[in-house]
Amino acid sequence: MRAMWGVPFSVLFGPAVAGGAYLNSTEALSSGAQLLELIAVQEAGRHTLLDSGVPAVLLQVITTFAGTNTSSNAVGSTVRVFQQLLGGSESSSIATSQHKQQTLSRNMVASGVVLPLVREVRLGQPASLGFCLGLLAALMEDDSEQSDAAHEAVGAGLLSLCAQLLFQQAASDKLARKSCFTIVRIISQPSIGAQATAEYPNTQEGRVALANALLQLMRQTDQPDLHNAVLESCRDIAPMRAAAEALVMAGVVPQLVHLLLQNVSSMERGIDDAGQAWILQSQRTAAAVVAFLALQPTLREHVVDDGALQGLAASLSMHSGQPGLMGQIRITSAAALVPILGQDERYNQEAITAGVLEPLVKMYYSRNDLERQAAERVLQVLGKDTAVAAMYTRVGIRFG
Repeated sequence: MRAMWGVPFSVLFGPAVAGGAYLNSTEALSSGAQLLELIAVQEAGRHTLLDSGVPAVLLQVITTFAGTNTSSNAVGSTVRVFQQLLGGSESSSIATSQHKQQTLSRNMVASGVVLPLVREVRLGQPASLGFCLGLLAALMEDDSEQSDAAHEAVGAGLLSLCAQLLFQQAASDKLARKSCFTIVRIISQPSIGAQATAEYPNTQEGRVALANALLQLMRQTDQPDLHNAVLESCRDIAPMRAAAEALVMAGVVPQLVHLLLQNVSSMERGIDDAGQAWILQSQRTAAAVVAFLALQPTLREHVVDDGALQGLAASLSMHSGQPGLMGQIRITSAAALVPILGQDERYNQEAITAGVLEPLVKMYYSRNDLERQAAERVLQVLGKDTAVAAMYTRVGIRFG
């Protein structure tokens, strides 16, 4: 049935949604979307809506209101309509229905719906979270050949958001977790194939398995953006104790140290500007991950045993005196030393032996206030050693 009482559905219900958007009324938006949701339950209703102008109006709702923190109920209702429109077919005209759904999916990606959906996910609102993740997963699955949706989602930070949700011990939104596993699997598939992420239980063993899968993706991908997205995901989940434990058990620290040891100034390697920027960005993030992991007292010894001090010392030395992003790496690396050295003086001598003093002294005399402050914090801790304190006196280093 293509109309009710001879009137097209787009005429009957489109204004309910469009009017809500025009008047900025979330109640009107929600009511209109809920009416459409009832229609889309039936196969005939889905066909009618797909042939109408309603999807274009709904797209406008998402691109306008998603991520604004004022309309999550309306966004959730709108997303549920799209999920039904993109769902399976029960009729005999399956091929026709699938063609319409694929066309809608492509149009949604082309219209720029991915970014506002990710913004809405970032808000973490229960009224929309699981539904938005489900729609993103569906769009990425439908677009698996072109990968436009996946690339845009990765660039917008969706991988990190999913990682944060999956590593939460108290996560209760089953739909959101299931959709996140699907999203991580789709993102991982081109790089690790059949080994792409499965659904892991919300237990310590499950979190370690998930961390292993993410680290494998970081090792094997040849896409700089995806590599950095995984690394940034590690940075964003590292403050959570359960996630930090899983990352360390999965072997993240040796991978971070490997990144920190990369010498981008070596001309023999022939690294172009883009490659150099990628490595430098990775090193800054790697140092931040080390810092977060070292904040966990129970993990500090593991972090040091896995080579963190050597990696941070090398990072400080290689980038000593260099401008721009290299300066940011120095600051982050120095900051990462603080939780390691400040809590347990037994690592001070190991840090000195690794070679942190010389680059830190250079940072102390920097004109950059942030560099100087970062260096001072570490130098004060190392100055508890009498020989180091005597050296400070000779070179004119004073605190406070």
